[in-house]
Amino acid sequence: MPYTIHSLEFQLALSCAALDVEKALDLSTQLKNQSDFSETDFFIFLRRHHICELAFHTLKENSFFSNSFHLQLGFQVKANQLKAIKGQLIQVK
Repeated sequence: MPYTIHSLEFQLALSCAALDVEKALDLSTQLKNQSDFSETDFFIFLRRHHICELAFHTLKENSFFSNSFHLQLGFQVKANQLKAIKGQLIQVK
């Protein structure tokens, strides 16, 4: 799902990238009133733009998102860390 620059989802992703916890909390509160919000689409958006780790740290105490969403973000963070370690091992060899 493409997001416009003025959409709440895009603004939330920007606040995650900036590690702005207060703004992220405010935006997620506003998202509660939107019936068309999809955590799955938002997760795909975060993954595509490589900001899952920033979002994970920004949204970790945000109760708006489901446990499943938080687990998906956490899993993606760990997967990215493993890729980085593998990349470092290749460079050392």
